[in-house]
Amino acid sequence: MSAKNHFACIGNLGGDAETKFTQKGTAIATFSLPVVSGYGDNQKTSWMRCSIIGKRAEGGVVPYLKKGTQVAVIGEISLNTWTGKDGAEKTSLELKVDDISLVGGKSSEHREPASPGYAKKADPFADSPDFGDVPVDDDIPF
Repeated sequence: MSAKNHFACIGNLGGDAETKFTQKGTAIATFSLPVVSGYGDNQKTSWMRCSIIGKRAEGGVVPYLKKGTQVAVIGEISLNTWTGKDGAEKTSLELKVDDISLVGGKSSEHREPASPGYAKKADPFADSPDFGDVPVDDDIPF
C-alpha cells in the first residue's frame, strides 16, 4: 500500500492572494498561511506558501482571499530547499491546494470583491411559512 501526501489545515491569510500567469497563460494564485505547532512557551509558527493553479486561480474564491481571512485548505504538501544568494541553504513549506473553503465569519475589515455581477441575495427562506404551531405526533412507530 502506498502513502498519500494529504495535508489539511485552517488558518488566517498572512496577506492578500496574488494571481500571476505563466508564459503559457496558466493562472497561479498564491498566499501564505501560518502553521502553529507546540503549545505554551514552546509554540512555534511556520509560514506555508499555498498555490492554486489553473482555472480555479482565475476567479471563484480568489477575490475573497484577503489578509486575515480564515480559510480551510487541503492539498499536497512539500518541503523545498534551495541555496540563497548568501550561500546559505534555505527551506520553504509549500502546499499545492486541491480544495479551499472560506470558514471564518464576515469581518468589518473584509470587503466584498468589486465585481459587476456581484449582488447580495435576499434570504431565500424569508417568505417561508412558520411551522412552529404544527402539532407533533409523539406516537412515532420507530
